Amino acid sequence: GSMESQSKRALIATLLCVVVLVGWSRLMDWLYPPPSAVTATAPALNQPVSEPNNAAVAAKSETAESAEAVKPVPDAHKPSDITGLSVKHEATGEPIVLGDDRQDDSKKQFTNPYEMAVTLSQRGGGVEAIRLSRHRNNVPKDKRNPDHDPYDLLRPVANPKMGESEISFLTRQVLFVDDKHVVKLDDVNWSLQKSTDVKGESAVATSVVQRAGKEVFKLTKTYRLDKGSHELGVTLEAWNLTDKHRKIVITQGGPVGMKNEDPQRETRRIITAVSDEKGMIVDGPLLMRDEAYKAEGGTKDLLPEEGRRFWWAAVGNKYFACIISGQPLPGEKQPSYLGKVSARTFLDDPNSSDDLTFDEAICPHASIAPGGKLTFALDAFCGPKSDDLFDRLPHAKERAYHIIANADRSGCTFHVLQVAMLWLLTRLHRLV
Repeated sequence: GSMESQSKRALIATLLCVVVLVGWSRLMDWLYPPPSAVTATAPALNQPVSEPNNAAVAAKSETAESAEAVKPVPDAHKPSDITGLSVKHEATGEPIVLGDDRQDDSKKQFTNPYEMAVTLSQRGGGVEAIRLSRHRNNVPKDKRNPDHDPYDLLRPVANPKMGESEISFLTRQVLFVDDKHVVKLDDVNWSLQKSTDVKGESAVATSVVQRAGKEVFKLTKTYRLDKGSHELGVTLEAWNLTDKHRKIVITQGGPVGMKNEDPQRETRRIITAVSDEKGMIVDGPLLMRDEAYKAEGGTKDLLPEEGRRFWWAAVGNKYFACIISGQPLPGEKQPSYLGKVSARTFLDDPNSSDDLTFDEAICPHASIAPGGKLTFALDAFCGPKSDDLFDRLPHAKERAYHIIANADRSGCTFHVLQVAMLWLLTRLHRLV
């Protein structure tokens, strides 16, 4: 009677679950074959470092100037040499770190007020590394006495072509649009100064362009990390020190060195968000590493559809993300200065994906008046892709940071499998 019916249902349900799980596994192996062994990997650095994230920009329309600025410029120093421009090279100083990457220690009565540590670099005013204090790379062998192992969100990646490591948030170059002069900024040392107050820590990176020993242009990047914050503030200020109006386009590098957290398949990708015609923030173009690698020069441009503008761009893996968002200028509802996003790879190995990054074009519509400046404020979220965390962040809801997880919830995810299996079992229960 009823016992026989229940046993029959349980047996059929069990068999159905096995069929679905096996089929799911085979489907995933077919859609996402495991990566082949990598023959050459970038050497690990002995001392991890943390970097500020500065980038994220969107414009009302794509311009030839922004396109020229984002693409790599071969021998970009030559135009500046021809026109007599040079970039002041600062002496190398001690590394600067904002925040703290130590985990809380109740035995020592230590509570870390910072969510991360950001190691800054003088080179290009960039970021060496960002390490998260509340997360680890590996499960501790001794949970009672865990070793120091803050999660490496962003890391340097050795680039044999450069002879040095690629790091995050390099300010690559500035294009003087009317003069058609390009000045390269990512291969020189900027000055770097740190300050601390009761709320957090800041650092100001400065690069100066000269002609015949006279300053003609200055760019400053101010990094700000507050206690308890998952966002790194990055403020760019471009100063025109000449007697003429100057229109510029700045090429700003993005995050690099994010690890893959899924041993079965590649989960890292570049994700963007755009505002549509109604002002709603929706999914923008996204791309996996192999798509950029196969593109000409290892670079693939991401452009919003007509009538849409970029709000933010990010690199994310299975659990974590670095989201670079622009703040609207005064009087704007959304940032108008964000140009195209160019996904980049720089390693020749098709199976290596630690080199996935992007450049963004900061394309202000206004020129800089003589003696004046333009300011662009950016926010870099660095942390887990957590809806609970996004609900607590001031800007996350209005900028729709939850979009970062949409790609993980596509038609071939465990979430969809769970829903489908529940539906099948419910139907089966009604029939048997």
